[in-house]
Amino acid sequence: GTIPVTFTAQRAGLTTAKLSFTVSAVASPSGTQLPVLFSDGVVEGAGFTPQRPLAPGSIVSLFGTRLAPQLATSLQVPLDTKLAGTSVQIGSQNAPLYYVSDGQINAQVPFEVKPGASVSIAVNSNGLVTAPQNYLIAPAAPGIFVAGNNAAVLVNDSNGVPHLVTPDNPAHIGDVLQIFANGLGNTDPSVTSGAASPSFSVVTNPVQVTVAGVDAPVVYQGLAPGFVGLNQVNATLPAGVPGGGAVP
Repeated sequence: GTIPVTFTAQRAGLTTAKLSFTVSAVASPSGTQLPVLFSDGVVEGAGFTPQRPLAPGSIVSLFGTRLAPQLATSLQVPLDTKLAGTSVQIGSQNAPLYYVSDGQINAQVPFEVKPGASVSIAVNSNGLVTAPQNYLIAPAAPGIFVAGNNAAVLVNDSNGVPHLVTPDNPAHIGDVLQIFANGLGNTDPSVTSGAASPSFSVVTNPVQVTVAGVDAPVVYQGLAPGFVGLNQVNATLPAGVPGGGAVP
């Protein structure tokens, strides 16, 4: 029913501060079910790898149940921070949203979160809130997106038209690989959370690329121009990479 609560703050040399109040609880209306965020349910969006730190500006996916009353997609840039009555609070901010549904939300970690901090994440679905979970923020938490069964890596053909690298359209030594990635952290210039990326940017945490264990010279490392939160790394496929099959 009713519970008294008191907060006391003490610091040497200062007057002790105390605040008391009363919390009352009532039964929820019959049939009310709260949204649920699965344990370790906030994951980086490239590989859905659980229990990894999150990076500023990165794309993340949240998994649970009753997260949103219906499927909705943000149709504008800057991205909406509320879709179908659903919002995601990361730290003190409402995160930009790409997509919401009953079981999954895709969102952007705000660039304003500070590496080294632990932030609280909760979903608010029309006033019903999940239990918050805490996640560590790292300077970078890299991942490479996939397209079907292949990495999301493009090369330009002889006419300058980009195509996905596949067994039928392989890359060749000297090609510039356009690698679409996630979680590379802050950039210069800085970008507003939810906004489209500029035509040129550089990540503040330098990137190294290897192909089959061979260092590949990086010629661009930043945000994919015109996209929200998507990273792009361009690297030249070096001599010494074995041909004939897929390599890491």
